[in-house]
Amino acid sequence: MELSDIEKKMVARLRRKQVQIVRLRWWILLSGIFCLAVSGFGASILMRDLHEPDLMSVLAVAGLLPQVYLCSILGGGAIGYAWANWNGNPHDILLLKLIDEKLDT
Repeated sequence: MELSDIEKKMVARLRRKQVQIVRLRWWILLSGIFCLAVSGFGASILMRDLHEPDLMSVLAVAGLLPQVYLCSILGGGAIGYAWANWNGNPHDILLLKLIDEKLDT
């Protein structure tokens, strides 16, 4: 099987992407844990303010609750992505193995 120059560049880019995912997996995991910790801290602040419902606590809840939700979603997504792609994307790994096998024969 012969690959064109464009296909060779695509395969090289895919290999670099796999190496990069393996290299960055700890940073992705730590950023997800950090986001979940920040959202937990924000939720604890909001829970403290809900015991005495006055105007300022209602404004604090209205202002911080979207950030708490967003941070928890981003943290969960980062942890899920790191867990699913811990050793690289399985589909891309299989594709690269098939290409290497086909090129060797």
